[in-house]
Amino acid sequence: TALRLAELGARLILACRDPVRTEPAIKEIKDKTGSSTVEFIKLDLGSKKSIREFVDIFKSKYDRLDILVNNAGLVTVDRTLTSDGFETQFGVNHLGHFYLTHLLKDYLIKSAPSRIVTVASDAHHWGVLDFDDLMTEKKKYSSMKCYGNTKLANSLHPGAVKTDIMSSSLKGKWYKWILEIIAYPIFAILFKDAERGAQTTLYCALIEHEKLESGKYYVNCRPTKTNKNATDPALWKRLWDESLRLLEIKDQ
Repeated sequence: TALRLAELGARLILACRDPVRTEPAIKEIKDKTGSSTVEFIKLDLGSKKSIREFVDIFKSKYDRLDILVNNAGLVTVDRTLTSDGFETQFGVNHLGHFYLTHLLKDYLIKSAPSRIVTVASDAHHWGVLDFDDLMTEKKKYSSMKCYGNTKLANSLHPGAVKTDIMSSSLKGKWYKWILEIIAYPIFAILFKDAERGAQTTLYCALIEHEKLESGKYYVNCRPTKTNKNATDPALWKRLWDESLRLLEIKDQ
């Protein structure tokens, strides 16, 4: 996604957690595209403090925001907590995006016609929102069930894509070698590479506004049916209100 946007001449801000991993990516983008308008600003979506700091830096340097791509998709094998005490997957994949978008909404409004693209996953089909246990404190923790719950909150699907989404949570696990020998070669056959997987994100980010159906769930560059819960107004009003409460957002 970032590479293609840079090729098109976009001023690009890579909001990432790890500068060690991000700087080589920026160098690669610049080398391949010749772009001089690619920048890194540190952002940890698991920290409200980091999100506020990112927004402050961004607003001190720029006066508009045309496209916001919410692309985080963290999977943790074990149940962990963010620095704010949220279950990590729910905290990063949903609340982090929610808080970031909230703090940037004034820039998005004044830059209209602007747009927000939030990347989801087919995992949302098995997602269930249990408002009595959003942080998975009561029930047995299931990594993929929890991931599906967080992705139920999102609206776009790139197709199955090969990335290193689980690399950090698998570090030191005894079964990592099994995945490397058995599972990953299968993934290589069945899954799209990151470049092809980015096409739906790019489509939603770049297609003319009059051709884009706002709020729809896109698969392979087309709006498609989604989990029936994703279209339940009462459920999403409740999630919205609960997200505001958890993040201690007073104004809406």
